[in-house]
Amino acid sequence: MKKIICMLTLAVSMFCSTQAFAMSVEEIQCQSFAQQDYVVSAMKEFNEAFKTFRSDNAIESVEEMKPKLKAYYTDQYGAEYKKRNNGKEAPISKMFDSLDDDTIAMQYYYIIENSNPLGSKDKLDKGSDKSKWSTIHEKYHPKFRAYLEEFGLYDIFLIDIESGDIVYSVFKELDFTTSLKDGPYADTNFARVYDAIKGTSDKDMTNFVDMEPYTPSYEDPARFMGAPVFDGDTLVGVLIMQLPAGM
Repeated sequence: MKKIICMLTLAVSMFCSTQAFAMSVEEIQCQSFAQQDYVVSAMKEFNEAFKTFRSDNAIESVEEMKPKLKAYYTDQYGAEYKKRNNGKEAPISKMFDSLDDDTIAMQYYYIIENSNPLGSKDKLDKGSDKSKWSTIHEKYHPKFRAYLEEFGLYDIFLIDIESGDIVYSVFKELDFTTSLKDGPYADTNFARVYDAIKGTSDKDMTNFVDMEPYTPSYEDPARFMGAPVFDGDTLVGVLIMQLPAGM
């Protein structure tokens, strides 16, 4: 009996050590990526260009874009949501009605005008619009997408500190360009990572949240981890990774 207890204790100890090591690897990966020069540059450039997307494209009103975008939410996203949730309807009104004009314009060009099918919106390197943001996207998106694919991540996001706006994502689900501060997903585990990091002065900080159902990913369990993006001593944004189930 004593021998069995010792063996169980050793097994538990080895398991815990393995889990701790795995966690530290994830933390190191997230910290390291957030400190890459091109990530810092991308964070700063996307932040600035995000603010002028509509003016760069001379968009005075998004009213003509709304019906097409809402149809995508209802038809393409909604159909996939029902398939994955035993016929349950997606909460379209909650997701769509609070979108601001910037989100509607950018989702229109990078989701509606993106000819790649649902689940492959990341294949587009540059939209058909005339914005500075799209020029920056063409510059950095292939690098972020390659990193995501190499490490088997679900998505990578860059978040503006002040507004909580998702100024860039690789995969471009329906959280793309929404605000984690006051948008439709401000009460999710994703937003809690942003909240934990947005005021930090610790360059080596990371934050993790446990898996929870996540609506833009069809209620699949989603886990997020994040790290601050600093330019010198100045906090310029938050980098957040969405991890696939089982990672």
